[in-house]
Amino acid sequence: MFASEGALAYPSWNVFSLIHFLPQKENRMISLLTPVFGLFLFQVGSQPAQVPTQNSPEQILQGVNKIFSDAIKKIQRPKTKAEVAAFRAAVNKAQALRKKAAAEALQKARKLLSSGEGLRVRGELQIMAGKYQDAMGSLKSYLEILKDKKSSKGVETLVKLAFFTFTFGDKKEAKKYLDQVKEEDVPASLGPLYQRTKRGYAEFKKMAAMYGKKAIPIEAKKILNPDRQEGDPASFSLDNYRGKVVLLDFWATWCPPCRGVIPSLIEMQKKYGKDLQVIGVTRFYGSGMDFSDPKSTIPHGGKTVRDLGPEDELEVNKAFMKRFGVNYPIVFSDNAGKDYMVRGIPTLFVIGRDGKVIGHVVGGGEANHKKVEAWVEKALKAKKTSD
Repeated sequence: MFASEGALAYPSWNVFSLIHFLPQKENRMISLLTPVFGLFLFQVGSQPAQVPTQNSPEQILQGVNKIFSDAIKKIQRPKTKAEVAAFRAAVNKAQALRKKAAAEALQKARKLLSSGEGLRVRGELQIMAGKYQDAMGSLKSYLEILKDKKSSKGVETLVKLAFFTFTFGDKKEAKKYLDQVKEEDVPASLGPLYQRTKRGYAEFKKMAAMYGKKAIPIEAKKILNPDRQEGDPASFSLDNYRGKVVLLDFWATWCPPCRGVIPSLIEMQKKYGKDLQVIGVTRFYGSGMDFSDPKSTIPHGGKTVRDLGPEDELEVNKAFMKRFGVNYPIVFSDNAGKDYMVRGIPTLFVIGRDGKVIGHVVGGGEANHKKVEAWVEKALKAKKTSD
C-alpha cells in the first residue's frame, strides 16, 4: 500500500503560513519542512489550551488550535541554514501535538460531534488527525444538512471538500464542489487552497487528455539499472517495453511521500515479474536524501544533502537504491516531468502493453494504490484475454 504520510510534495510551492519564519533564500525549502496539508489550512484559535469535551463543537476546535498556536509561538526563527533542522523538528513537534489533541478530542467528544455543527468540526479535527478519508465523509454529511451552502461555512466546507476529494477521491466529484463556489466568496485563509485545487483540476484535465494515446517518449540523460550500474541513456526507449505494462513513477529522494511509495512499487515489481516494468523517473535537483549510512532507517531516516553536482547526486541515488532494495531502473530526464505535466510528486502513470497511457495518480495513500494496482491488473488480464 502507498504510504499516505505527507501525501504529496511540491518543490516550489510556498504557501505555508509559517513561511515568514524563514530567510528569503530558504523559502524554497519549505516543502521539505512541513507536510503538504500543513499550517495554512486552519486559523489558530485563542481559547484555553485544554481540549473541552462537553462544550460546543466550536470550542473543542478552538481548544485544539490553541494547543498548536501555543507551540508555534515558542519556535525560534532560523537565521542560518544550520538552524533550519531545529526549526523543522520544532514544527513537526507542534504538528504532532495538534494531531494528538485532535485524535483525543474526536474520541472524547464522539457524541457531540455526531450531528449538526459537530459534523463540520469533526471533519476539521479528522483533517488535523490525518484521517482525510474520514474527514471527507464528515464534511459531506455536514454539507447535506446545511441549508445555505452559500454561507461562509458552506463555502469553507465546499472548498475543503473540493481539495480533499481532488487529492484522495474522484476528480470529477471535486469539480462539482468547485462549481458551487464563487471565487469572490472564498475567504483569504482558504484562497491558496481554492486556487491550488482549481489549477490542479485544470492540469488534471490536460493530463487526462493523454489517456488512450501513446505515451510521450522520455529522453534519458542518465540511467541507473537495478544493479545500480549506469546504463546507456541513448538506448533507453519506452518502446523497448512494448508488450509489458509499464508503471512510471516521477519522484525524488528528498520527497517524503515519494519515499513512502517506493516499498509498494518494489513489491509490485516482485509480484508481477516480467509482465510489469516499474521505471522511476527523476531529474538532477541538486539536493537529495543520503542513505549511504547503513544505520540510516527507511523511509525517512537519511541525511539531507544539498548543493550536489550530477555525479554526487547519482551516488546519492545509488545509495538510495541499495538501502531500499529498488529492483527497477531509475531514469534521469531533464524534460520528462514537463512533458508529462508533473506538478507534484509522486506522480504515477500506468501504460498498457500497447504503449498507450491508461491513467495516472498524484500522491500516495491507499486510494491511489488501489487505483494503480487495479489498472495494472486490468491491463495484464486484457492481454491474456486477447491471446
